[in-house]
Amino acid sequence: MRKLIPIFIFIGLVLTAFGEVTPAQEAEFIINIIDNVDWPSGTGGKFIISVVGNGKIAQALTDAAGKKSGGKFNIKINTITADDDFSEAQMVVITDNDKAALAKVLKQAGGKPILTVTNVAGFARYGVMVELISPPSSNKIDYAVNRMVANKSGLKISDKFISDAIKVFG
Repeated sequence: MRKLIPIFIFIGLVLTAFGEVTPAQEAEFIINIIDNVDWPSGTGGKFIISVVGNGKIAQALTDAAGKKSGGKFNIKINTITADDDFSEAQMVVITDNDKAALAKVLKQAGGKPILTVTNVAGFARYGVMVELISPPSSNKIDYAVNRMVANKSGLKISDKFISDAIKVFG
């Protein structure tokens, strides 16, 4: 039995190291969503992502945006509250599990070409356009798309991105 203890410790460390999606992985995925949406003209080459909630995601997005510099957009990350004005943003990332905050964000974004993204389970059902889904003990990011809400906003999400989603609403 004593010989098995190091093996169990090693397995536990491997599962811990490889079993969760990191904020950096989520941020890279979110930044890559930009290329899967037809954006309205008139942004002047700037792309604002406003983050409601977790500062870890905001910092990871800042790092990921820096790596993607030189693309068709100059990406800027803002950390905001649900009460702040984000009408200049092209994307709002919601990491706060508060449904009242979600309602405020969705009300402000409603009908505008602002892509809403979350890593909170079940929020695509409530009207967020893209929900990141990380199965337990997995470092893979799946996602759901709320196509109906995206269409109402005037944004066109690529057919490939939608077909790769594990769940599509609308």
